Amino acid sequence: MNTRKFFTPIIATILASTMPLAITACNPGANDSNVLNMISSPTPVPLSVKKGYYVAMQAAVGLEHTADIAVDSKLITPGSPTAIKVADGLDKLHTVMTAANTALKAGDAATLSQKIQEVENLVAQVAPLLPNAQAAE
Repeated sequence: MNTRKFFTPIIATILASTMPLAITACNPGANDSNVLNMISSPTPVPLSVKKGYYVAMQAAVGLEHTADIAVDSKLITPGSPTAIKVADGLDKLHTVMTAANTALKAGDAATLSQKIQEVENLVAQVAPLLPNAQAAE
């Protein structure tokens, strides 16, 4: 019996079912104003914008980790069209995250809000490219 063919769908199912839990576990202070107030900027940025920033960054990091796991578990083949699209999306995500960090440090709430929206849009574009439990079976 080829155990690789047997275990790959099981691993994919476990990854897909536990990813939301992992993202939540990595996000212990999302509602904790003490954690969010540690993010400082020269001009005060509203707490609601800081929360959006924090959640968007956690989603982006979770997506990046999910992509890494998919490649490591051979659910995505490096160099494949899907892998290239995911890599391009992650590159764009890094650029937008850097711009969001710059806007936060500058205290520019308007630009920060725009960059948060861009992060959310990119996460929504890249996430469907990653395999899920149904695709792996």
